[in-house]
Amino acid sequence: MYHRGASKQPNTQAKAGMATSPDGIHWTKTAMLSMQPSSSGWDAYSRSTGAFNIGGVMNSDGTYVMGYSSIKTQTSPSEIGFASSSDGVNWTPYGENPVITYRSSGWDNAGVGRAMTLVVGKEYYVYYDGQQKDGAFRIGLVKLPMARYPIQFPSNSLALVASIMLSIALLVLQRKLRARDGLTIVFLPTK
Repeated sequence: MYHRGASKQPNTQAKAGMATSPDGIHWTKTAMLSMQPSSSGWDAYSRSTGAFNIGGVMNSDGTYVMGYSSIKTQTSPSEIGFASSSDGVNWTPYGENPVITYRSSGWDNAGVGRAMTLVVGKEYYVYYDGQQKDGAFRIGLVKLPMARYPIQFPSNSLALVASIMLSIALLVLQRKLRARDGLTIVFLPTK
């Protein structure tokens, strides 16, 4: 599992890490992620403070790919970039980041983040959070042509997300489901 955590200490930044579990209930933190600043400088402030705002991570034939959000200055709106890794811990940013940026007006004019990328046909579908200056959040979709972005995502990523969404739905329904007509449904505890 990839996770993001922040300290309660003032003036500290969120970090990203990995954790493993033999049963999906008990987790052990195994590594803190690292990434060098991108060559374009779009993530300069985030990298200088060590902040790492990860989005969805996928593995395709031993190459990990992630969407992540960063900022250039302390007051800049966040933008989304891509990164890849051979070990899932040490990341290399895509050379033409940011891939998705905020607009000067509209529902995502205060920043974009939390990217989840899927492959659909010959396009990347990138779902993301957009924030408006009034504080409202919405979910957006950007379709990017695969030919322009030489990042290899798994061809079965749509099935992976469907599986994740099904797991989440089952967890949400866990306490609402009742055994009916002799059918017994067993769920592992969530705590």
